[in-house]
Amino acid sequence: MAAFVLVHGGLHGSWCWERVVPLLREAGHAVEAIDLPGADGQRPRADVTFADYVAATVEAVERAGEQPILVGHSLGGRSISAAAEERPDLVRGLVYVTALLPSPDGGIALPAPQDNIIASGFYPVEDGASVMLDEGPARAGFYSDCSEEDAKAAFARVVPQPVRAMTEAVTISHARWGSVPRYYVFTHEDRTIPLDFQQRMERQSPCGRTFDLPSGHSPFYTHARELADILCAVAVQLAESAKDAGEMQA
Repeated sequence: MAAFVLVHGGLHGSWCWERVVPLLREAGHAVEAIDLPGADGQRPRADVTFADYVAATVEAVERAGEQPILVGHSLGGRSISAAAEERPDLVRGLVYVTALLPSPDGGIALPAPQDNIIASGFYPVEDGASVMLDEGPARAGFYSDCSEEDAKAAFARVVPQPVRAMTEAVTISHARWGSVPRYYVFTHEDRTIPLDFQQRMERQSPCGRTFDLPSGHSPFYTHARELADILCAVAVQLAESAKDAGEMQA
C-alpha cells in the first residue's frame, strides 16, 4: 500500500480532507493531512513565508517513512511542487487536485481576476500581512456545488491566508521536480480555478495522466469517494511502474 501526504489550499486546513482520509485508510493506505504554518493558529501569520510552507511539507514527507504521494489542492500545488524540487528522492508522485501547477519555464501563476470569482472578495487583515475572504464569494467560488450545510460549516473554519506564502515565487527545475511522476485532477464545474485555466497549466507542465471530476472547487466534499478512488488508482499505477523498473534492473 502507499503513503499519502495531503496538502490543503489557501485559507483552509487539514480539516478539508476529512472525508477523503478515512476512505484512503479503509483502502489500506497510510495518510497524513497536514496543516501548513498559520492554518492552525499556532504561529503568527505575519511571520509565515512560502519557505515555511515548503519546509512543513518536506517535514511531512520525511515523517512518512517511505516515499509518499504528495497531493495538493488549489494553492497547495505550489507547496507540493517546491517540496518535490527540494527532495525528489523522497517523493513517489505528485497529484494536483484543481491545483496551481507551476512550470520550470515560468508563465502561468494565478488565474486573472476576471476568471476567478473569489478575487473581488478578498480584504486585508492583520495589518495587510494576510487576506480574508467575504462569505459570499467564498461560498460561490469554493463551495459552489456543496450542500448548504457543508458550505456553511466549511466557511466557518476558513482562516486568513498569509500573503507572502501565497505570492512568493516557486522555483522548480526539469531535473528535480520534473523527475517526479505527476497527475492532474480536473474539476469541470470549478468557479475558482476554471477548467480552461487548469487545462492551460497542464499543457504547459504536462502530467503523465489526468482525471476528470464533475465537481466544483471542493471535490473532497462533493465527490470524496471518486477522489479517493482516483488517488488509489494513482497509487496502483506508481506501484506497477516501480515494479517494472525493478524488474528491468534485475
